[in-house]
Amino acid sequence: MRILFTGASSFTGMWFVQELAMQGHQITATFLKPFSSYSGLRKIRIDNILKLCEPVFECPFGSP
Repeated sequence: MRILFTGASSFTGMWFVQELAMQGHQITATFLKPFSSYSGLRKIRIDNILKLCEPVFECPFGSP
């Protein structure tokens, strides 16, 4: 199943993405800011899921 996931950089979002990927789902994760603007713990969470999903940065909710 293809899943569009918002909030993947949050604590629970990271775990949802990991579990969905392990179940074989294709995940597209959207992020509000450019990758370079994330830092600290949020950046670590994003780094952990980059290989599990197709990330789309600078993509506010509702944008094309």
